[in-house]
Order: sequence, then structure tokens, then C-alpha cells
Amino acid sequence: MKNVVTVAVALLVLALVLRHWKLILVTVAFGVLAYAAILAARAWWRRRAEARQKALAREELLATRAQQQHEQYLAGDDRGVYGVFTPADPDRPRQGIRRLPASPSEWRAGL
Repeated sequence: MKNVVTVAVALLVLALVLRHWKLILVTVAFGVLAYAAILAARAWWRRRAEARQKALAREELLATRAQQQHEQYLAGDDRGVYGVFTPADPDRPRQGIRRLPASPSEWRAGL
């Protein structure tokens, strides 16, 4: 008797699948698309959180460096004003930097 019921249910399920295969296919496709959308949203959210953490770390580093330079400025150190880039001294030009011509006649002369 169990075998008869099992076969009858299997035939009923097969008949329903054959009759409504388009609906089943659309439902499965919708489920796959929904799952893919959920995965994409989770990946986007994770990248957004990582970018936010990087931005916070960068801002923290900038604030630390600004505080350090402020303390250097208060102590009278030039690094507090200019940071790691010291200004050029106009009284002592660096060797290897050629002077640009000041007028068109100097440009034509090749100076």
C-alpha cells in the first residue's frame, strides 16, 4: 500500500511540474536573482565599512600629525610651520637648478 501511495504522489508531482514548469522556472530564477542581489549588497556593505575604517584611520593620522606640528610651532621649530618640506632659501640657491631666462631676448640667446 505504501508503494501505491508513493507512486501516486510521485505521478501527481510530476504532472504538476510538467504542467507548471514555466512558473517553477520563473520562481527559481527570481530566487537566484534575489540571492545574488543579497550577496552583492553584503559585499558592497563590507567594502563601504572598510573604506570608512580607512578614512577614519587616515583622519586620525592627519590629526596626530597636525597636533605634532602645532606643538613644534609653539616650541619655535620651523617643522611646525612647513612640515617635512622646508622652504627654499633664496640666498642659497641649490646647485643643479638652472636659472630660467627672464626675457624673450634671453630665450632666443639660449641662456
